[in-house]
Amino acid sequence: MTTQETGESDDVQADPQWFVAQLRRLLIACGAGTASKLAARMKKKPHKYYEERMPHSTISNALSPLRQDLPSSEVTRRFVTCCIEYADDNGFPLTLQDRDIERWLWLLSRVDEEIKEVAHQAAVELVVKWSELIGLDTWKGTFQKCLMPPFGLPFATQDRLGATLRWMIEADWPEQFPKVSNAFKNFRDVLDDLLDFFVHQSFFSSAAEEFYEIRDDSRRYHPGSDKEKFHQAEREYIQNVWFFQGLLQEVNAAANHVCDMVRTELDSSFRAKSGLLTLTHYSDDGIFTRRWTYSADLRGRVHPYGGATALREEVLESVRAAFATDAQIARRQARVVDQPGEQVI
Repeated sequence: MTTQETGESDDVQADPQWFVAQLRRLLIACGAGTASKLAARMKKKPHKYYEERMPHSTISNALSPLRQDLPSSEVTRRFVTCCIEYADDNGFPLTLQDRDIERWLWLLSRVDEEIKEVAHQAAVELVVKWSELIGLDTWKGTFQKCLMPPFGLPFATQDRLGATLRWMIEADWPEQFPKVSNAFKNFRDVLDDLLDFFVHQSFFSSAAEEFYEIRDDSRRYHPGSDKEKFHQAEREYIQNVWFFQGLLQEVNAAANHVCDMVRTELDSSFRAKSGLLTLTHYSDDGIFTRRWTYSADLRGRVHPYGGATALREEVLESVRAAFATDAQIARRQARVVDQPGEQVI
């Protein structure tokens, strides 16, 4: 028999319950209205061979109303074999198609293929939606002013990031593609930490229109008369700027990681010609463009982003090392960014 002769190739549905319904139809055809009835009948046979040939667990595994996935090939083969034998033993006629075990296995594989194809298409649509919301095509322009004085986010950028985060929290991510799903969760966590920090540590900028900047409480104190409070606030501002910079670098690396995983599991050509996402940085030495990615070790982890607490500790250590004296603290924006080049987190 060829699968084309069955007439079912166009009727297969991407639904485990559809295939289970076909198995239930086979049960009825061989004289049993329900799985439990068939199991009970088999147990009435005098020989143990019949009890073992069609155990209730086999039927339950194949036809449970709560089942949300496909039976395995082994379960399907055993189940159909037992149904055929039961029908022959009890005088119930079955069609040639219902007797063809290989046809049932082919049908199982077709349903599985349909499910995977539907899941693949749904995952691709999610990726496209995410790339539009976050603005992958305009990434560099979106973040262009963020890592330059006065350090912060334009109104439009914060709105874009907030809308993307809300959508990601509500979206149903494709568990059939674990690498993509985990990469999206990783990106969502970084974005959540960035916005949570920024909401509490920013205010309307007086230096740039339609811009939120990192709050600088040192402006409230005079460096001469309130020296201690001034330097404390100065240090806190530097820590927040560096932490903000680190979060943006993590966002950039997490977005590049998503693109990598999409190319690995969904579409090998996804943004292949666009290159890596980059950020523009400011320092006393000039303005530089950098691309931030995860190291090979981090890329192999389910969750490459270490979290806000770990990042904050790294920033505190960097601040302690870089600003050991009051004289160095006065150079607060001089060393916010390292030397130019590709950066690996």
